[in-house]
Amino acid sequence: MKMRYNLIEFCAGKSRTAGEKYPDTVPPDGAVDFGNLEGSCGILRDKDGFLQLEDGAAWGRYLSPVVETPLFEDLVQTWNADLPKGTWVEARARVCFACENDTVRWSGWGSWGAWSPYIERRNHGGPVAAEDPECPGIHMDCDILEVDSVPARGFQLEVQLHRDSPEIPSPVLRRTCATLRNRTIAPIPVWSGAENTAGDEPWADTVILPSPAASQIIRDPEIGGCICNPTTMTVLLAYRGVQVLPEQMAMTTVDLVEGFGNWAYVTAGVGLYGFRAIGRFGDLNLLRREIREGRTVGVSVHYAKTPEDAADRHLPYVENAPCNTPGHIMTVCGFGPDTVYVCDSAAREDATAHRCYKIDQFMEAWSGHFCYVCDRTPEVERSTAPVYEEAELVQDEEGRYFLRRDGAEFPVRPEDIKNKEWTPGRMVLMARLRAQADLPDSAETVRIIGADDIIHFPRMDANDRFIYPVPEANGHFALPEETAAVYCIGNTGLRLHAEMP
Repeated sequence: MKMRYNLIEFCAGKSRTAGEKYPDTVPPDGAVDFGNLEGSCGILRDKDGFLQLEDGAAWGRYLSPVVETPLFEDLVQTWNADLPKGTWVEARARVCFACENDTVRWSGWGSWGAWSPYIERRNHGGPVAAEDPECPGIHMDCDILEVDSVPARGFQLEVQLHRDSPEIPSPVLRRTCATLRNRTIAPIPVWSGAENTAGDEPWADTVILPSPAASQIIRDPEIGGCICNPTTMTVLLAYRGVQVLPEQMAMTTVDLVEGFGNWAYVTAGVGLYGFRAIGRFGDLNLLRREIREGRTVGVSVHYAKTPEDAADRHLPYVENAPCNTPGHIMTVCGFGPDTVYVCDSAAREDATAHRCYKIDQFMEAWSGHFCYVCDRTPEVERSTAPVYEEAELVQDEEGRYFLRRDGAEFPVRPEDIKNKEWTPGRMVLMARLRAQADLPDSAETVRIIGADDIIHFPRMDANDRFIYPVPEANGHFALPEETAAVYCIGNTGLRLHAEMP
């Protein structure tokens, strides 16, 4: 199987490139069927063509066909899977090199680590050992498989499916994707809807999608400064009609080695809600196509807010940017002829997150060209994201509150809300206030920073007003009278919700 563009998507069904047939070649849009499952074991197709474990099997694997590619240096694998509690998946990839005397040598398997919202999630960064001592080296840099020195010429993907026991419902793999990038050699073409991808396609009008926006800075004080990745995923989902709090997505997808920046983990987090979501390398034409077709996009950028900061920090300057950042994720929601409209979670408040940047400055900031694309509607009407368990909020004799779960006190102590980015079992404790909790969903009038536009954008649940109580040593905490509800959100699947009595 040969690949001409920089994305392949193994999934149920055929290419979405209408009217095209590409025997033995990956279609331009990258979508190919899972295939005949040769080399796979312990799995079968369900009624929708997705992959699940065989009856009685606790483990199985999907093994893709070998894919021949243009020379490449970086590979990112992402996946969408339904994962009931007690199940998990592990995505792996290996690459091949053309060596002397036309010899093909295969690397070892690079792993993205075991993944589920209910387990401790850790990427497997570092060198990847190969059985062949003559094979050129590769290593895992968190979410990227990188060659050490010699470009690769092909790859094979694997996804392992696990469950704790055969009695537990099976995990379901809906897709796994690989996207390629080069750092030092000629770029690999990106399919953006037309065969001729040379140069940027013309864009004469202004299209701004009605996306909500949220600031990460006003979230949980310990993690607010570093949850741009999960916050952007909640903005993408809110535009698509699914409300998820930024802290909830952060705790669902945190990598206990890397923190909240793992591209593959947040893509999988969006997939839990039934959406086709892909993390991939793209170009300007791809972003514009997504906007034209009504889909907001997440992008990975770095920038400085002033020319002086740009010079000092060796970062691209972006006029109207809210801060300086060496790495950041935000939402693209529109384009003008020479501008890009974004929802930038680095803004200091929700009301100033809608911004307009110059396209040439944006392209410098988006130098790595990584983005998240997500369908407008879910492909399956189900979710395996952790759900909130109803708890009871009880007031003690001193007027403090504590949580009661299953009839027993559930203390949240000071150490339980610390180091939640790195320590398993830690949690977010937050309270929604009535001041805005009772407002109906409605549009808000927003002035876009950097533009003259004043537009009505929809609200999202994250725009309500929240506080973050600091518990005492006994696990009790103070709450203001206007509290509506309390949430306790753990980084290995715990979800508690309690209404104010």
